[in-house]
Amino acid sequence: MVSSMMSQRYNKSLKKQSSQFIFFHINTHHPIFITTIHSKYLHKRTKQSNFAMQSKRESNMAITNKELESVHGEEDVQAIYQEVRLRNDFIGFTQQFMCDEDGHVARNAFWTLTKATDKELAQLQVMLNELIDLSMQTDNSSVRRLSLNIVERLKMSEQDPRADFLDFCLDRMTHVEEFPGTQTLCMKLAFRMCKFYPELMDEFMRIIETMDMDFYKPAIKSLRNRILSGKIR
Repeated sequence: MVSSMMSQRYNKSLKKQSSQFIFFHINTHHPIFITTIHSKYLHKRTKQSNFAMQSKRESNMAITNKELESVHGEEDVQAIYQEVRLRNDFIGFTQQFMCDEDGHVARNAFWTLTKATDKELAQLQVMLNELIDLSMQTDNSSVRRLSLNIVERLKMSEQDPRADFLDFCLDRMTHVEEFPGTQTLCMKLAFRMCKFYPELMDEFMRIIETMDMDFYKPAIKSLRNRILSGKIR
């Protein structure tokens, strides 16, 4: 009920500003240096050349479902991340695996993406709405949490917020049976979306003020307190 009311206010706010945006990222050639070149140096150059050739071969090898299925820990995830990083194709990797029928594969793909730097993840800015859709529609709690993690790390401008996503975040952040990681991500995202509209921010603050903290884990309690105290802006 509360989120539905906020959604209506949200859409009214958008209509007021519809003309502004639409809803829904030491070098020298001295002889002494020439005459002192020796086999160790040449060997080093050969190793560097071989490494470059190996890296080039690896960059042309596609990551497979089998690789993602066989992930069992941090070391495996880091290895796949390095492959994606070498290919510099975070968009292709995400598009290929984000909606995989095997939830284990999709989960491990998003786990891999959490290792990326903010600069690398910026490639996914153009996929913001696709990632939002997935986070709202998936039945896999791990995929939901990890995809929300990626969304939270992407930029969000006044043109990006969506009423359906705001409703989703408000519902999940207050749902006592939701996983704490998802609750905190949804509270952060709802806070970011409401910041664009003062009337919505007032409503958001009232919602978190009335949350009974006896039913929530320390992570959500801490985030709520930091927002209410103004430590997060």
